[in-house]
Amino acid sequence: MSWLEEELTTLAYCWRVERSDGVAIGLTSHDRDLVVDGLVHRASPGMTPSAIRREEGLDVETGDVSGALGGAAIGEADLLAGRWDGARVLLFAVDWSDVSRRVDLSEGTIGAVELSDAGFTAELRGSMAALDRAVVEETSPECRAELGDRRCRVAMAGRRRFVRIVTAEGGALTVDAAEPVADAYGGGRMRWFSGANAGLEAGVARSEGAVLRLRAPPAFAVEAGERAAAAAVAAVGARFRLHGRGAGTGLDCVGLAALAMAAGGRRGPVPTGYALRGGDAGVVRRLVGDGLAAADGERAGDLLLFAAGPGQVHLAVRTERGLVHADAGLGRVVERPGAFPWPLLAAWRLEG
Repeated sequence: MSWLEEELTTLAYCWRVERSDGVAIGLTSHDRDLVVDGLVHRASPGMTPSAIRREEGLDVETGDVSGALGGAAIGEADLLAGRWDGARVLLFAVDWSDVSRRVDLSEGTIGAVELSDAGFTAELRGSMAALDRAVVEETSPECRAELGDRRCRVAMAGRRRFVRIVTAEGGALTVDAAEPVADAYGGGRMRWFSGANAGLEAGVARSEGAVLRLRAPPAFAVEAGERAAAAAVAAVGARFRLHGRGAGTGLDCVGLAALAMAAGGRRGPVPTGYALRGGDAGVVRRLVGDGLAAADGERAGDLLLFAAGPGQVHLAVRTERGLVHADAGLGRVVERPGAFPWPLLAAWRLEG
């Protein structure tokens, strides 16, 4: 650490934070981004640590880190939703002119978080904090193990299902697959893989067919685009039918778009009287109407307009994997993963 004793010190604090859902971010008090151990530590001059005590012994080590809310790294909504609860934190100092010179200052997990008008203050609990817990568990009328953990010993491999949310009303979620047996998911847990709730978990009170009733409503409302994308995916396999307006009786690209937009909360007149082949811009204008905003087509649920051929336009719905569209050649609604197969002419996004 001789570089700390030099006449001119080029010192910067760095934080590496790893959430329980696998997300890792780096922050630094320096005024420029620093790359340390392959991770970009974003410049966050407002992030400041409290005095950190390093000493021998078994006393519980604690510290604080404070900073301004905002940006993509740490936001108020994520803090309130609990995404940062228990996150592993490594705090160290580096020479910003040579990041290979570093001094580890503290390591622990995020404990209590306090919000204020000026930002937030998060408690950093050191490794010795584990010794501050009760040695023996207290008795309780319910099982104290977490479902699927080492103590639970319930094999979860055959009990997991990956489903898509079709509709959401408070704590009641309708998914695209019915349960295999009555109340199959009651007492279980659900993890969100996309949308505003991605990475969060919720307890399932009971399940009824394709409806899951959560113990508490989701931390964030299910976005309109998520519902639209889920409705489009749920229609995969429906037969192609010109002017078709229902998954049970058949859909064309206009009918698929209208079905997805309705699931997202946008209901309006659906154009009719158009031909199978052609580029009628009026049909698209009547379908888009109000309630849709121009977009880049990169978010699930976006409505996409393609040039599928000379003088031929085609509608599709963006999904997490690619897009869903009504394929006249295959005679059914399909999901096509990966890059777009045609030139994108325009895209729109549900508002709200």
